[in-house]
Amino acid sequence: MRTILVGIDDSEFARKALRFAADLATHTQAKLRVASICRPILISPLVEPELVERIVREEALHAQQLIASACREIEANPLDIEPLVVIGEPAQELAAAAEADDVWMVVVGTHGRGAAGRVLLGSVADRLAHVCSKPVLVVR
Repeated sequence: MRTILVGIDDSEFARKALRFAADLATHTQAKLRVASICRPILISPLVEPELVERIVREEALHAQQLIASACREIEANPLDIEPLVVIGEPAQELAAAAEADDVWMVVVGTHGRGAAGRVLLGSVADRLAHVCSKPVLVVR
């Protein structure tokens, strides 16, 4: 079965991409893999390992809750939904997750920044389009 991988964060742009991906999955009878990527935490070596572990657990829990909340918004669609939580750089991790044989395409939202904004702030969607081997659909 074909799978559509959709990357989400806590923005309205990501929710819009998720709704689009859910509609597309419904019409193409694809499975939906909803991914939330937790950025790695830069921590001083002086910080206790227990604190680092707690922070990582809390970030992963937040990502799981984000996926659950987002998926409740698309419950009306009779979809096969699979959650995915990964720690790393979002574009790289989405591209790596897209390498799975069943992934047909990747859907992400964009904030709609211009070229100057992308240069200053970066763009997950822009970077993903360059590093991903699968088709990338950017929802605006």
